Amino acid sequence: MLWPDSVGTGQTGAGRIQNTMDSQIVHKAAFLLHECHEPEQVVVERLKDYFPELTLVERERYVSEAWDQVHGKQAEDAEV
Repeated sequence: MLWPDSVGTGQTGAGRIQNTMDSQIVHKAAFLLHECHEPEQVVVERLKDYFPELTLVERERYVSEAWDQVHGKQAEDAEV
C-alpha cells in the first residue's frame, strides 16, 4: 500500500520513506568518513553493522556519495 502524495512533492509515502532512509545512510557514512576519519573501505564494512540489509554495491554507492559530500564541502571551505 502506498500513502497519498505529499503536498507539492509528488512523492508517495513509500518514496518519502526511502529518501529518509537514503539520507540516514549517507549521513552515517559521512560521519564515519569526516568525524571518525575512517577510510572509505572501512566505512563500507561498518555500514553493514548499521544497515545489514544493504548489499556491498549499495554500501559502496552510499559511501561514494558521502565522500563526495564531505570532500566537496571541504573544497568549498578552502576556496573561501
